[in-house]
Amino acid sequence: MANLREVTRPAHGDSITWFGHACFRITDAEGHTVIVDPYITPIMGQSLDGLSADVVIVTHEHSDHNNASAIRTHHQIHALSAVGDGRVTRVADSPTGLIFTLIPTFHDDVHGQQRGRNVVVEWEEGGVTFCHLGDLGQPLTGAQIAAIGRPDVLMLPVGGYYTMDGAAARTVVEQLKPSVVIPMHYRVPGMTQQSLPISTEEPFLDTHGNAPWITVKHLETPILLVDADHLPHRTEVDVLEVGRIP
Repeated sequence: MANLREVTRPAHGDSITWFGHACFRITDAEGHTVIVDPYITPIMGQSLDGLSADVVIVTHEHSDHNNASAIRTHHQIHALSAVGDGRVTRVADSPTGLIFTLIPTFHDDVHGQQRGRNVVVEWEEGGVTFCHLGDLGQPLTGAQIAAIGRPDVLMLPVGGYYTMDGAAARTVVEQLKPSVVIPMHYRVPGMTQQSLPISTEEPFLDTHGNAPWITVKHLETPILLVDADHLPHRTEVDVLEVGRIP
């Protein structure tokens, strides 16, 4: 396995690496690197210490998403603080030129009464629009859909309990109609039901023949390459393996 601590420029387009749970690293052809929602070690049984990125984004301040101190970076964006009064906010990163759109949402109901606030993060990198939904807890409102638009790559929580379950997640796919969906925040081998009581990805994928996507690909790798010029015209789901850090 390649050393997943190292950031290499993808041969074509953008490289997406999933480290499990809600943590992703996206690197474009120019070497600009973004890491979203780094977790504390017990969640996945591995440490993220020593990973590096130009920008680290934290969608909300729960410990399975906000371990920004583990990452070597020059810029941290803590989205809840950035949105302040709850309005859609844009934050720029000067060295890379990347601009991040932050859309306030909630963990559970429309008032976040149980688990509080969450922020959807969207940005363009290498000509591809990425959208990370954090711990979104319910389908999107009309205003939120308008703010997000149609992303190219959607990182979507599907495990339930803390976030949307499979049925609600499928509704969000129908709402946003992305080119590529990457499921996240679901139970994987090595993550016990007791330590994190979320389901696997199967309830999300089990559509009983009524799927809002054309195909599902189970990739035997934690890395997906996406090219702005070769995105699917209809939604596909790419299920990644967890990237293990040596």
